[in-house]
Amino acid sequence: MSKRINIPRDQLENLVSKLWLEPEIAEFYNCSIGYIKKIHPGVLKMGRPVKIPKEEFVRQVRVMASYGSTEEDMKDSMEVSMTLFNKWKKLPDFMHALKKGRAIFRRSIRQGQLKSALSGNAATLIWLAKQYLGQTDSGLVVADDTGKTTEIDAERILRTCGSE
Repeated sequence: MSKRINIPRDQLENLVSKLWLEPEIAEFYNCSIGYIKKIHPGVLKMGRPVKIPKEEFVRQVRVMASYGSTEEDMKDSMEVSMTLFNKWKKLPDFMHALKKGRAIFRRSIRQGQLKSALSGNAATLIWLAKQYLGQTDSGLVVADDTGKTTEIDAERILRTCGSE
């Protein structure tokens, strides 16, 4: 008779979500795969394990994300299905590369906007003021020497200036 091993279901599901292979899980708990399937049916998935992306794909996804490519463009470039691409996004290295590339892309957009605004583009200046300084179309936000902010109604200012 084989010994009973207490395997917490949530811990087992965590290992499966990290894409551990069945033999690794069985070795971790020092029991057979059949025993795990018997005490927690449905946790270990049937079928082939997930294909791990090549190192060049991880580098490629970072570069493509840094240029603003969509996930659709990336998976087409790597010639994989969207299902497989979504599975790869669960892998820490792949997801880190994707997030890093997107961060680089966002930073380059911000730098371009700031450069455009500082060269005199009024629309960009207005947009940046709304995003980063809390200004709105309904009025201006003015800070005094103490840092206290007050919203000034632009229409009231125009009426006052127009009546003089």
